[in-house]
Amino acid sequence: MQPVKEYFRYLPPNHSDDAWGLQLTGAGYQPVGPGGDPIPRRRHPPGHVYRWADGRVLDEYGLVYVLHGRGEFDSAATGPAELAVGDVALLFPGVRHRYRPHPVTGWGIYWLHFRGQTADRLRADGRFAPERALVQTGVDETMLVCIRSLLDVLRSDMLAARRIASAKTLELLARLEAAALMQQGASPVEELVRQACLLLEESPGTGAVVEGLIGQLSVGRAQFFRIFKQQTGMSPYRYRLVITIRRAAEMLHESSDGHRPLDRRSTRGRAPAVRRRRADRLGRSLSDAGLVARSAPDAARRAVAGGSHRRRSRPVARGPSGTRRRPTRCRRPA
Repeated sequence: MQPVKEYFRYLPPNHSDDAWGLQLTGAGYQPVGPGGDPIPRRRHPPGHVYRWADGRVLDEYGLVYVLHGRGEFDSAATGPAELAVGDVALLFPGVRHRYRPHPVTGWGIYWLHFRGQTADRLRADGRFAPERALVQTGVDETMLVCIRSLLDVLRSDMLAARRIASAKTLELLARLEAAALMQQGASPVEELVRQACLLLEESPGTGAVVEGLIGQLSVGRAQFFRIFKQQTGMSPYRYRLVITIRRAAEMLHESSDGHRPLDRRSTRGRAPAVRRRRADRLGRSLSDAGLVARSAPDAARRAVAGGSHRRRSRPVARGPSGTRRRPTRCRRPA
C-alpha cells in the first residue's frame, strides 16, 4: 500500500560495517502536493537542504524513484531532464545535482543514500555512471516491494536492522539494472548469448554448440566472447565445463551405483587432463569429491578383508611332528 505521510531516517556512517561493502546512510518517502515545498525541508541534516539555484554536492551515492507525479532533474553530467512516473535518478559523489517536483502535479518519491566499496566497484565497472544517471524502469512491482521492505526494516527495532537494510539496498540496485534491461529490451547478440546458455545447459558435453552459435552471429568471435563474459562472468568454454562438473555431481548424488562408467563417459579418453581441470574448479581431487568411485562390491570386499588386497590361502595340512604333509595323489585304477 502506498504511504501517504513523509518518512525518513538518516544513519551515521559506521566503519565497523565497512567489511559488508555497502552501507545505507539514509532512506525515506517524500510526498509533495501541487504547489508544495519543492526542496527538502529544514528538518533534514545540513548538506541535504539546498537552494535550487545552488544545487548540492554529496559525498555518497543516492537514488530517487518517482512513484507518482512528475518533476525535473539536473546534474553537471546530464544537464536538465524531466522525471516521470517510473523514472530513477542516480546521484553520485562529487557530482552537483538538483531535483524538484512540478508545481502543478507535485510528486511522491522514494529516496535513499548509500556508500561503500561495492558501490565504487559498480561505478568503476560501468554498471552505473553519472552520464547515465537517469534510468527508465517503469513502475516495477519487485522494486517497490524491495524499497517498502527496506523502510519497514528501518522502522523496526530488529537486531542488525542497518545491515539488513544495506543488503536490501544492494538487492534494489540489482533489480534496478534488471528492470532497466527489461524496459530497453535485449539486443540480438544478447539474445543469442541467452540461447547459447540454454543450449549449453541442455548439451554441456559438446563444444560444437559454441562454434555453431558463433557461426550464426553477425559479429566476430572476439565480440561474442566479450559479451558472453559480461553477462555470465566466464567464457563459453568455461561455462560449459562448469555445467559438466555440476551435472556429474548431480548424477553422483542421484545414483547409488559406482561411477566408473560416468567418469569414462564424461572424459572420453582425456581423463588425466580433465581430472586436473576439474580438480582446479572443485578445489579437490575427483576421488575426494566422489566423482571417481569404485564399485560397491569391491569396497565391501575390502571392508570384510580388513583393507587387505591379498587373497587368503588354504590352510596347509601338517603331520604330528609339525612337518608339512605331502598331499597324496589318487592313482587311476589299472
